[in-house]
Amino acid sequence: MSDVWQGPGYWLASDGKWYAPDLHPDWSKAGPHMPEPGPTDWRDQAPGRGAWEGLSHLSYSPQKAESSWGAHGAATLQPPSGPSGTGADAFAMGPNSSGRRGRINPRALRWGSVVAVALIVGVALLTTVSGPSTKWDPRVLGIVRFDEQHRGLTFKQPVKVEFLGSAQFNKEVSVPQPTSKADRAAESLAVRELRALGLVHGNVNLAASENTLNQSDVVGLYVDSKKTVFVRGTALTPYVRVTLAHELTHALQDQYFDLTKLRSGAQDGDDTAVTALIEGDAVRDQNLYEASLSTADQQTYQKEQDQLQGGAGQSANVPEILSDMQEFPYAFGPTYVDALVAKGGTAAIDRAFRDPPVSEAQIADPDEYPIGWKPAHVATPALGAGERRLDKPSPFGQVSLFEVLGSRLGYDQAWTAVQGWQGDNSVPYNDHGRTCVAIDVAMVGTTPAANLADAVHAWAQSIPGATVVQDGKAVDMRACDPGARAPGPPTITPSAFDVLSARSGIIDDLMTGNKVDFAMGKCIADKVLVGVGPSGYGDLLASNLSATQEAQLQQLGAEAVGSCQAEGVT
Repeated sequence: MSDVWQGPGYWLASDGKWYAPDLHPDWSKAGPHMPEPGPTDWRDQAPGRGAWEGLSHLSYSPQKAESSWGAHGAATLQPPSGPSGTGADAFAMGPNSSGRRGRINPRALRWGSVVAVALIVGVALLTTVSGPSTKWDPRVLGIVRFDEQHRGLTFKQPVKVEFLGSAQFNKEVSVPQPTSKADRAAESLAVRELRALGLVHGNVNLAASENTLNQSDVVGLYVDSKKTVFVRGTALTPYVRVTLAHELTHALQDQYFDLTKLRSGAQDGDDTAVTALIEGDAVRDQNLYEASLSTADQQTYQKEQDQLQGGAGQSANVPEILSDMQEFPYAFGPTYVDALVAKGGTAAIDRAFRDPPVSEAQIADPDEYPIGWKPAHVATPALGAGERRLDKPSPFGQVSLFEVLGSRLGYDQAWTAVQGWQGDNSVPYNDHGRTCVAIDVAMVGTTPAANLADAVHAWAQSIPGATVVQDGKAVDMRACDPGARAPGPPTITPSAFDVLSARSGIIDDLMTGNKVDFAMGKCIADKVLVGVGPSGYGDLLASNLSATQEAQLQQLGAEAVGSCQAEGVT
């Protein structure tokens, strides 16, 4: 028995202690039937909280000592602070947490095993009174030691952990409805901007939508300012222990890299990437911990997760864009972090915290946009006579632009259109009484700019009054609010975001399961997507596949490996 994982076969019991393999109930002469913890056995990532650069201001987020909607009393392009203001990292439940599209983790496809042979061949501040702890809760010591070992850092001081019942937890993660005139005006502006971009219709209550997501999805959070972990649940069940592995990683990050300072130092647009780094790191430890559970505890964990997901249907009416914004750091952050680890171990994660990414593009493709890369400077979109700026200009972002285009065009055309993105700038403005949004984008060359302009033109066909102008490497796109009575966006199943998330999951599986780098993982994933085609995208997110479908995907994976190797990708 030990407080620290001792090696292959050791298992974590409900008392938080590690026991030898032969003491496990499942032990036989053939050995225990459980996965071994280790850096190559990473499992399901959990979608959840976070935001994107260009769309992230469109969520109600109370701030200290200023308007709840930003210092300017209007919507600003910054990520929502979540249920705990700017000093918290919330952890959402696992796949299907949104309860609206049947989304599942793409890792259910086991992409590592699909191509293994081919590769060989060729949260508003909590009201609960809390503060720093002088000693560890003995129930969490085993998890503490696990996080220390697998993250490569040692806690400098104990962290307080508070266990809350669901009712209390829901109360703590709720954000208030806007009450001041400035807050109400800012929320109205945010909704009009979303409508202008064709992402929502009608009059959306952003605060209520965020509360719905928080109360149905969030199961734990670490509050920087209170140096405290809060968990939904009063018993140390397997699900709560996995949650603690995630949240205690945030506490470890805070002790070494000062999360409050890290966030406050982020410029407009940087905070999305920083959030993905923070959450991706925590999901990595969470996945390692889940994989270390005994078979019985893993089964219990899955049952708990299924029960929580079964109660998440209340978020079905939340606009997809708001849910997608929350999921981004959890869908893409782990792949980004695993790409770092593949090249430099956990020390590479530490270096990223000291020199953090500055754009969501770096999170989606760390090879194309490596650490040290900076977005191109793009001037504020020019306004004409009778047009008046409604807020300060700010970056929009590659993935945010993809989401806008993808809502009408689907994954293929939208993702192709944003390749070659180098930077952008955006601004909301008033045009003779209408709320409009202008986005100027810098592309790497005239051909990518022409491709983007063509896609925006196709998108504009379903957005009344939208315009697009290409000038060399630059593309200017504009759209205005059509009003609350305008029809909403069409339903595309699976959504562009879901397909891009599945792609990220496939890449991550290939990196962690087969020791390939990001470039090879990306090459294989993209070829598989081409092979299945739009009509087969649903298979990438299906929880159950027929033997024929499994065989087809395996064949596509094997062919993709050979094709990538023939092209010189290693």
